[in-house]
Amino acid sequence: IPLGIELFSTLDAYSTKATDHPESSYQCEKTAEAAKRNECVERSLLAAAKAFTARWLPLILDQTRYYTDNIQEVIRKSWRASRNDMLRVMNRVSYQSVLTLFIFSQTPIPCGISEEEEEDGISGLFRGSEVGTWVNAIAGPGTDPSSTERYLQLESRVYWAAVGWDTSASLAYNVRASLTSGLRGACVEPVWLLARAFLVGSFHPQTETWRAEGLKVTDEIARRVLSGAAVGSVYVWKNITSLKEALREGVGEDSLLLTWESLLDAIDVYRTSVCPLLNTCERQIHYLDQERRLCWFEVSLQYHLGILTMVDALRAAHRSDLLARVLDLGQDTESEIFNVLRFGTDSTYTIRCARETAPTRGLAETTDAAQSTITTSLITVYPLISRVIDSVALTKRVVDLKHSRGTISDDVYSYLYSVLTKALGQLPQYRGRATLSGKDL
Repeated sequence: IPLGIELFSTLDAYSTKATDHPESSYQCEKTAEAAKRNECVERSLLAAAKAFTARWLPLILDQTRYYTDNIQEVIRKSWRASRNDMLRVMNRVSYQSVLTLFIFSQTPIPCGISEEEEEDGISGLFRGSEVGTWVNAIAGPGTDPSSTERYLQLESRVYWAAVGWDTSASLAYNVRASLTSGLRGACVEPVWLLARAFLVGSFHPQTETWRAEGLKVTDEIARRVLSGAAVGSVYVWKNITSLKEALREGVGEDSLLLTWESLLDAIDVYRTSVCPLLNTCERQIHYLDQERRLCWFEVSLQYHLGILTMVDALRAAHRSDLLARVLDLGQDTESEIFNVLRFGTDSTYTIRCARETAPTRGLAETTDAAQSTITTSLITVYPLISRVIDSVALTKRVVDLKHSRGTISDDVYSYLYSVLTKALGQLPQYRGRATLSGKDL
């Protein structure tokens, strides 16, 4: 089964085959056009990937013998090149174009980009609405049953990824989801019914012995636990976005309470089926490989960010009646989020790079070692920095509120702020939300 970018290119290949015309001359002409178009699609995807990963160039250059005088200009140039291509990407109907749009939406705006330049074009926020208009335009595979089955398997993976992206954007930017419905989506839509069925009917019974009798966590067991936790986190997030939509749009109390009960059910499923296993992984986390540690950090951060967002939304809506029902849950998260952030800042991640045989233009030669290594913190290599920033911002509100009420001392207040400051300080330096959060702290 293809993974990563190859998954999207494989689906594009299936779509191209499906549109082949039986007439050979016509088919040759369309094949040539498709090949040329695919080159443009791949070039745009590569440009987006370069812009996305450029944030780590200072880290790489700092820990190798490479050097350059103006690395920030290189980062800005890669961002501009990708941004200038986004309108063309939207007009190229393909699976790789979907991935390109998402990657660019997660690319932070570099330092040195003015607000005027940022506003003069596309600069973020993946929206599923563009993708939705492509559904009928992207043709499926031919009539070969085996081809159709494989195509559907691959497309299901891409669809689930897109649903996750769409749900994340809905929660982070306080907008409606585009690929799934709003208020009752988690109750009636097939994708969310399947997610709940997996957690309750598959994941829970398969891991019942682990919860009841305990287990020694291996990398493979951790992978299975974290995979289930990832599904559970997205399911909880979907229900939180539905609650936020209900609060934001002032729906009737009956509809609001229906959404609320659905959210409580999702949280109960997660806390019953997933949390005990995640806690076991945490106790043995230092014996797991770094990929598993990074995954644990990601799913833990995602879950706690969702709970913080829910509590913040209830406070903003002055729904003290609902807030009282999750008071203990909110307090647990307000404590646990510091443990997650500290794990991200204190744990290391090592990247091993093969020795370059020739220097890149404008950069000095590498060492003679067969392999170089770059070691940094987990939070530095974590790609979705907006989640870290949002977690810090929401936690800051909680800390400020507790300090103003006198429930924590000045010493505790200073310590908690140092944890938040350290988390922000280890993120790649980019303009915008990271800078603003840093100034606030």
